[in-house]
Amino acid sequence: MGRRSSTPPNSRAARRRRAALPWARDVVILAIVAALAAGAVLWLPPLYEALTVNRLPKQTARLTTDQAAPPLEPDAPPSSPGAGPCTRLNVLASPENEAAVRAVAAVYHGAQRNAGGRCVDVAVTARKSGLAADDAARGFAGLPPDQRPALWIPDSSAWPSVARGAGEQGAAIVPESGAGIAMTAIALAMPADMAAARGWDAAPPTWADVYKAASDARGWERAGHPEWGYFKLAKGSPAMSSAGLFALASAYGSAAGHLDRLTTSDLGSDFVASQVRLGELATSSYVASPGHFLHSVRDAADVTAVSGKLSAMIADERSVWEYNRGVTSLDGMSAANGAPPTVPLTPYYPADGVYTSESPALVLNAAWVGDAQRAGADDFVRFARTAQGQAAVRAAGYRDIRSEADPEVAAAGRYGTATKVLGPLPSELAAGLQKGFAAVRKPARVLFTLDVSGSMRDEAAPGVTKIEAAKDAVEGSLGLFGYEDQVGVAGFSNWDGGPLVPGVVQPLASVKSMRERITAKIRGLEPMYYTPLYEAVGLAVDTVSEGYRPDALNAVILLSDGTNDTTRKGTLEEAIARLEQGQAAGRKVKVFTLAYGDQADTDALRRIAAASGGQFFDATDPSRIKDVFKDLASSL
Repeated sequence: MGRRSSTPPNSRAARRRRAALPWARDVVILAIVAALAAGAVLWLPPLYEALTVNRLPKQTARLTTDQAAPPLEPDAPPSSPGAGPCTRLNVLASPENEAAVRAVAAVYHGAQRNAGGRCVDVAVTARKSGLAADDAARGFAGLPPDQRPALWIPDSSAWPSVARGAGEQGAAIVPESGAGIAMTAIALAMPADMAAARGWDAAPPTWADVYKAASDARGWERAGHPEWGYFKLAKGSPAMSSAGLFALASAYGSAAGHLDRLTTSDLGSDFVASQVRLGELATSSYVASPGHFLHSVRDAADVTAVSGKLSAMIADERSVWEYNRGVTSLDGMSAANGAPPTVPLTPYYPADGVYTSESPALVLNAAWVGDAQRAGADDFVRFARTAQGQAAVRAAGYRDIRSEADPEVAAAGRYGTATKVLGPLPSELAAGLQKGFAAVRKPARVLFTLDVSGSMRDEAAPGVTKIEAAKDAVEGSLGLFGYEDQVGVAGFSNWDGGPLVPGVVQPLASVKSMRERITAKIRGLEPMYYTPLYEAVGLAVDTVSEGYRPDALNAVILLSDGTNDTTRKGTLEEAIARLEQGQAAGRKVKVFTLAYGDQADTDALRRIAAASGGQFFDATDPSRIKDVFKDLASSL
């Protein structure tokens, strides 16, 4: 006896209608999947699903309740493709909008285009917004000419402003503005039950309400949920992410009392800065990326389990969509598909306004951008803003340039509407926020703990040993620490049967007053022999615990390029048990681990980070060590 279908008749009819669509649309979908597979983007299955269920025209979900914008212009393909060889178009995106840019590139079909008489070969790469702005300010001097971008698409217009203000080369090559190709709102993401406990599901809070709640040590107890502990607010660093920059702007705006009229004079107000500083003390984590941080809460069984790490996060809507589908990042580099979380997040839009990231497309005014590349870039941007290009943007989880989202995406991401959308940050305001962050951020106490085993003599790059590259990276990250931050330095190795050496070579001290001494101690580390990794974890955590400050971020940054290769006593299980005991005792010292080179014990380093509430970072490609350290140091 056959089973009766449990699918409603209307749904079956809809499927039949979708199946009858022209075959050409299926070809477009297959083209996107094939093109993105070449880029090794791990969110392809969800994107394919989104595309296949959204082929029929339907109403979209808007960010505001304003009158709908006019329809998008359709693409006008050329009558014949341009001649070969195709013009190589290097496009630099950010991790936040890379999926949108790749989705547009997939349906652009550059081989069939004609831009200045040539077909177009689009090559997309991505780099953290803050790092890309630094590169642009230096004229992308660190890249060979054939790898430098002709088209830069940061996720927010704040970053071109930062690049232009950071150096003469940035001002010369980066245009003041560019046409946006995708949008996402920066919202307050949290479990719905937590929002309901504060009444924010019925009436959106203001940003001042958010920071007040986060600063109240008994806030959840007053709301009837003492089991949730204190309010844990996570957000990005303004040095690296747009969400972090906009979060800081919202803190200054709410402290000044006029978020929509924030000026540089407000940044110079002692009263405003003091209020922002108080709000920053409530920050539980400065995250490198939402997906990386949220990996640690995805498997939480209920809201109480989530509350151990997170009450709310200031993040972009698309990151919420990714998380609610089970897409996170284990290592801060790549995305990984998993089961959807038991406790999804919902974005809430504070009543006094939200910022948006609009992904401006900037054709660089650089010597390496010739006429052919400029023509290709202009054509790609034109296509990205057409109906076909914006359909790909929406299917990839973003809002289009009219602020409209695909309804299935909006449902999975729980997108809502905002009472007020704020304008872009002026360039001088964005630069001022970044410059002043060190003075208001939550203090940090950090012990850099470096593996100095014999393998650190190996080369990370031609003529540069791993130890030298690591020391350069640590020294370069010191500039990201604030006025009240303390940094210490330790190394770990041992000779045959001997004790762990050299141990702590620089106790925790003020970066502001002791930077030269700290730098000298970093420079003094030299490779030795064995790798007592597990013992080093205990030493480092004990060192930071000795002067533990509940009003600071207490952390260890541990780099290792190998396994626990030593005759010293200790097992991984013992090290993890010790970390868990420390967490239970209330002295929460987070260990951020960094796998350096392809021989690092990534599994052990992941488990150590997880047990302490920290995060694991991947530098198995040693050439990335500087970027990873900047990313890591900005996410404490």
